Amino acid sequence: SWVPVLTTDTRALEDDELDNLSTQQVVQRRQLRFARDPLAPEGRPGDRFRIRMRVAGRWRMVDWTKLAGDAAGEQPADVRDFRYAVVGSWDWSKEVELLPSGTPSEGVYAAEVTLPQEGTHQFLIVQNGDWDRAFYPMPSECGGAAEDGVLGPDDRGQDLFWTLAGRAGETFRVEFVRKLEHGLEMRSVTWQSQMA
Repeated sequence: SWVPVLTTDTRALEDDELDNLSTQQVVQRRQLRFARDPLAPEGRPGDRFRIRMRVAGRWRMVDWTKLAGDAAGEQPADVRDFRYAVVGSWDWSKEVELLPSGTPSEGVYAAEVTLPQEGTHQFLIVQNGDWDRAFYPMPSECGGAAEDGVLGPDDRGQDLFWTLAGRAGETFRVEFVRKLEHGLEMRSVTWQSQMA
């Protein structure tokens, strides 16, 4: 696990000056770098943490503890507990639901989309109809299949889309795989033309 470490910038701050600054102003005058914390608990998808920031005069400290499923009041969500849909430039207002395909343990969701016009089209995947919970490709993966290159679900993928090119009336099968395997989350997005 990696932790942020604040280091003072080149201009030293006097004690009385620190007392008159807000936390945000102090943070803005420091540089952020990351260091490995060997004592921090490891996290996995679905784990929950309690994060606290403590302020005492000029001293600021952040600490966190991992919450057990029972202490948090619920067990971590299973990736199968969500609905997924593909949305694309062929009609941004219409979500095409990705339906489970195969056994639940395979974690495969699939949908077919038909292109209304010839050209290159962009798409991404949303969770539970929420665009702030979108899956999108890593920047280097934007032009093709995304094995191990799926980011999200979050709202940070603006201007990052998968692309497919086809003719008017051509149908593509889009598959989204999301499953837990040995405690690790596995994801991929692939698509293939259904024209023979």
